[in-house]
Amino acid sequence: MDPAAAITADTLHKSFQGTGVSMQTARQDRILHEAFETEDPLHLIRLFGISAAHPNAPHVSRAEQVIGRLAVSGQPQR
Repeated sequence: MDPAAAITADTLHKSFQGTGVSMQTARQDRILHEAFETEDPLHLIRLFGISAAHPNAPHVSRAEQVIGRLAVSGQPQR
């Protein structure tokens, strides 16, 4: 792979092939990890470009549910 080549959607897709992880799943995991670390919604909005109109907005709700369950169960948060 040429290090000077432009990064395209196809290049990113190929880099995830065979890993068992989609780009969307990796992004969601990164957002969740950052949410555990900062607990600052404005930071998350700015860092990941999240908005109410974002097509993945339901995943933000899912992350809130997971964080809530961890807090209730007493499991350590990252």
